[in-house]
Amino acid sequence: MSTAPEPARTDLDLLREATDRLLASVEGLDAAAVAAPSVLPGWSRGHVLTHLARNADGVRTLALSARTGAPFGMYPGRPLRNADIDAGATRPADMILLDVRAAAERLAAELEAMPAEAWTASISPFAPASAEPRLPAAALPGLRMREVEAHHIDLGLGYTWTHSPAPMLASMLDQLPGRFGGSDLAPVTVRATDLGRSWTAGAEGGPVIEGSAADILAWATGRSAGEGLTCSAGAVPASPGWG
Repeated sequence: MSTAPEPARTDLDLLREATDRLLASVEGLDAAAVAAPSVLPGWSRGHVLTHLARNADGVRTLALSARTGAPFGMYPGRPLRNADIDAGATRPADMILLDVRAAAERLAAELEAMPAEAWTASISPFAPASAEPRLPAAALPGLRMREVEAHHIDLGLGYTWTHSPAPMLASMLDQLPGRFGGSDLAPVTVRATDLGRSWTAGAEGGPVIEGSAADILAWATGRSAGEGLTCSAGAVPASPGWG
């Protein structure tokens, strides 16, 4: 029986499903396909896949921090993180794909083994002294899930937000108030018409951005300028950025 409390257990299941879809999409990609440009400017698919592998290792480090109390950050620093991605993107395709799978498996094993008390620990995503808000460890599966789903789309292999199941879309939108609450965009409410739910960042009474959950997430994560959405205050504003 799992020791992970809700919502960690729900997000662990959704993360496993998202990872399975990603690995199925990239299985068998050849060298040319991995070296081809991704949707992200300046990044090949090899860059995106290497980032996903190192992100899995970073989230695993945060889980170790929660479990042991040691003040580990997610990455040793942005320059080294970026250098690791650039270097890793040039490896042979089969090595990159093996790295993605192995890193995901290491992370899954660590998250599944987390003791109940560790899920309530407070962790810093970037560094112990970072000004970024600290998060409960129970947020880690959702954090990783968003990375997997967004970068699966960035690979440009035909997978889009419309392929994400409704529970995953809702779980990711549950994270939006915390991410947008301190931004210049707040206060704002987003309303997913297909899910029949709304999320508010900041105080009530701000403009309402409305559309499908898939279109909202494409906008919120900077993958669209707001196509398919409407805003009660006029034009849909630019997203403040979200992973």
